[in-house]
Amino acid sequence: MEILVSVHYTVMILLLIVMLHTIGRFFINASKNATFEKFDKMESMAAMALCHIQLILGFILLFAGKYSVLFENMGETMKNSASREIAVEHPLTMLIAIILITIGYSKGKRKAEDKAKFKTIAIFYTIGLVLILIRIPWDRISG
Repeated sequence: MEILVSVHYTVMILLLIVMLHTIGRFFINASKNATFEKFDKMESMAAMALCHIQLILGFILLFAGKYSVLFENMGETMKNSASREIAVEHPLTMLIAIILITIGYSKGKRKAEDKAKFKTIAIFYTIGLVLILIRIPWDRISG
């Protein structure tokens, strides 16, 4: 299970880098009225795919790892802020973020104008990234 924790951490770092790069490029391209190219579609799809991979890894760690015991007595888990963060707040926020990212990708690729594609994806990805950043357990990572 420790290997899976390391993979989850590594994918997180990669995901943050790809999301920042994609968001930055897409806002710049929207302001320049650039053409939405095949690479742009692939980059936005790769960012979304990394989010989905990270979510799956997280759910495996949550439901099959050491945290699965938190679901045995949800009343006690909800009373403890640290347990509640691990069992409910972190996964729920990440799920919402990834749903928003997926919606942004889907809505963006359907836009007729290239500027609208870049802007829609960038906005949804930014909102998703903010949610991800506020719910990363930085104290557990650094400590």
